[in-house]
Amino acid sequence: MSTSTSESITKVTCIAAIGLGVFGAVAPRAFARSYRFDDTNASLVHLTRLLSTRNATLGALGMLTNSSAERRTFLTAGLALNTVDALSGLTASKSIPTATRMLATATSAAIALAFGSALAATDD
Repeated sequence: MSTSTSESITKVTCIAAIGLGVFGAVAPRAFARSYRFDDTNASLVHLTRLLSTRNATLGALGMLTNSSAERRTFLTAGLALNTVDALSGLTASKSIPTATRMLATATSAAIALAFGSALAATDD
């Protein structure tokens, strides 16, 4: 595949990461509810804001990549991070509702797939 394909996938993935991150950072209770978490738990609201900031920052950094080598490094890190997040969702405590675990796992797996697709499309 071409570099422009990788650049396009990277850009869309970064925009999605920024969007999700900003949503979670600005409206953590609404974000938590969208994943069927208990939005009355202050610790969860704080953690949601913290992890959302991480995702927005990751997306912003990805938008700054210029070369194929930079893009490959960024995409590898994003793929690893989201793969671990997806695996974490699969092994999450059974005390977390199934729908919540599956929504979180599916989101991370989809983002990992996007990072992996962009990485596969990056020219050497």
